[in-house]
Amino acid sequence: MQAMKSRSLTAAHTSLAALVDEVQATAAPIGITDNGRRVAVLIGADAYDALTETLAVLADQHLMERHRRGLEEIARGDVVHLNDLESLTGGLGGPDDHHC
Repeated sequence: MQAMKSRSLTAAHTSLAALVDEVQATAAPIGITDNGRRVAVLIGADAYDALTETLAVLADQHLMERHRRGLEEIARGDVVHLNDLESLTGGLGGPDDHHC
C-alpha cells in the first residue's frame, strides 16, 4: 500500500480546489494535518460512495452470512457452471436473449 500524501491544514485551505481536483483525478486520498497530526482525510466522492457502500454491506449480518455460505458452497464445489445454468434456464435472461 502506497503512503498517503498529506498537506497541512493551512496549505489545504489555500489550495482546496486543486486538492479536490487531485483526489478526483487520482482516486488517492490526501491526509490533512494540523501541527503534524492527521486530523482529516480528503477523498473523492466516488471513493466515499464506494466506502460507504462497502461498510453497509459489511454491517448487514444477514447478507454477510449468505456470502459466507456461498463461499463455503464454492469451496465444496457446490456450483452450477455457466453452460449448465443456460440449459437449466433454457437460455432465458442472457444478455443476447431478446424474448419478449
